[in-house]
Amino acid sequence: MLLNPGTTNTEILDANKGAGGDFIYIAYKLTADRNDAITDIRVASGDNDNASISGYTKINVDLNKNAGGKYLYLCYKKATTDEEPRLKEIRGVYSDNENAYTLPGNWKWTNDKTDLHWDAKGKYVYLAFRTDK
Repeated sequence: MLLNPGTTNTEILDANKGAGGDFIYIAYKLTADRNDAITDIRVASGDNDNASISGYTKINVDLNKNAGGKYLYLCYKKATTDEEPRLKEIRGVYSDNENAYTLPGNWKWTNDKTDLHWDAKGKYVYLAFRTDK
């Protein structure tokens, strides 16, 4: 996954950059099959590995692994109707403060901007995505 929505930046996002934990890279595959497409992503957080979000499928990799901080898991939701927008692109943002980056108009933050370094050290790390509608 690349950095900085709306740019041509080609740096690959490490979800634990600067936090001292494992290297965590997030990848995804797009599909032309609208019935198999992802419509939303969120980050589940908690004090243990049971963190999840109702109605979403959890990817069982702690995004804060060995970095301290909250347990964080990427979760996704697949389409249930043909009208739902499908995920088109995911990007990441590194920031020195939580308000340093403004998304282009057609992008959304996950969970209204969950920091992937929550309770860990290092820069703020956020995920953003855009859909086909």
